[in-house]
Amino acid sequence: MKRLLLNFVFLFASLAAFAAGVQESIFKFASDSTLRAASLGISVVRISDCVEIAGCNSRIAQIPASTMKSLTSATALAVLGSDFTFKTEVKLVGKLKKNRLEGSIVVCGGCDPTLGSKYIDGQPDIIVEIVDALKARGIRKVKGAILFSPDESTVMSIVPTWMMEDLPLDYGAGVYPFNYKDNAFDLSIEMADAEVLGTKAVPADVDFDVVNHCVLVDSTDVFATSYPEIMRFPEDRYFHIYGNMLPGTRTLSFNCSMPSPQSYFLRSLEKALREANIDYDYNEDSALDNTDDSTLLLTHQSVPLPEIVRSLLYRSDNMFTQALLMTVGHHFCGSYNATEGIKAVYRFWKDAGLDVTALWMKDGSGLSRNNKVSAEFLSKMLALSQSGTIGDVNFAALFPRLGVDGTVKRFMGGTPFAGKICMKSGSMGEVQCYTGYFPADEPQYTITFLVNNFGCSRSELHSKLESMLLSLLPALQ
Repeated sequence: MKRLLLNFVFLFASLAAFAAGVQESIFKFASDSTLRAASLGISVVRISDCVEIAGCNSRIAQIPASTMKSLTSATALAVLGSDFTFKTEVKLVGKLKKNRLEGSIVVCGGCDPTLGSKYIDGQPDIIVEIVDALKARGIRKVKGAILFSPDESTVMSIVPTWMMEDLPLDYGAGVYPFNYKDNAFDLSIEMADAEVLGTKAVPADVDFDVVNHCVLVDSTDVFATSYPEIMRFPEDRYFHIYGNMLPGTRTLSFNCSMPSPQSYFLRSLEKALREANIDYDYNEDSALDNTDDSTLLLTHQSVPLPEIVRSLLYRSDNMFTQALLMTVGHHFCGSYNATEGIKAVYRFWKDAGLDVTALWMKDGSGLSRNNKVSAEFLSKMLALSQSGTIGDVNFAALFPRLGVDGTVKRFMGGTPFAGKICMKSGSMGEVQCYTGYFPADEPQYTITFLVNNFGCSRSELHSKLESMLLSLLPALQ
């Protein structure tokens, strides 16, 4: 009995010393003078029992930036399942007369963010699929219309709390029941003496226009000139450019959000039909949209959900993530609705035993600065997602590894722990966050750092975070 008691005392003392070593590394980081005005949240949770073993302000909600994607992804995998695929149905509505369709081709969007995406390899082109399926049925003429169900105008594609300056850029792209080509395009604007000479879009058939507000200034004062900014109002096809410009020519380049993926897809499909010698005769009187009386032409299927999650976590893709949130909403209410998706996230994790009072969720991607979450919530959410109590996916295997992959390729690179810890990063103005697993191969712990309003450069903060991890991780081995 005495030996058993001594063993217990020794084990308790060892665990206490272990936790103290981890806590000391955290406190040393938190006491850095450049972080006096910062808002910090740090949490280390043991996966086996979902218990926090060390932390600092771990229950205080902070802006999480793109680490919010880990929450949306975990919820989608748990709710929709690891074998879930997005499905886009194409139906024929109307009368088939020999080789002619009098009616409509109706594309039934399933909120698939990967249609035509340059980030998903090996998936078939839905336009090629439609053309091939029409030819296989012997259809050589379509008299009617190409329609979408539901129409993109019926859905709020963006989040009201996103900042206006984000909306014209690719990372601020809206999400619709039908998405195409990442809902983004590259825009080049040729300028001379602050006047627009011409524009070029890649891909080429995007419907847009540029409104020039730039002002010509004759000054070498660096404060009088700047790289012009671009703005676009929600659901508008007009891109507005602003700024002071010196005399001369220059090319402005922007990665932009696509005003209407539906319209771009429609033009692309019409072009493909012509090239395949299928006559498309738009006729409003012949257009029909009653899909209850229809013939299924084809069903396009995405890659499985875990592959989509891996892609978005590696690249920090806002559009992919927001599509997952809207699809979770659809799972419960039957419409692609981000608000319903957020409600589902709260219900799911409350039922899983987490304290959702530490969560203020405004979108699925973390682009909104109105998102707030505690470090403890994120760490415990990741622990539950990995422990097997929620879902059947090795969630950690979908995360990029520090110093090796994706958006975290440079962080911890060249250190002994490069490739041995996997984390999702998140950053915006005065915000730097990480959440993930250690060790990467067989996770035993989840680690979350949320740093808001730091008083040093981002590169200096990365160095301080690296130093903390190099001190902390050996104690967790």
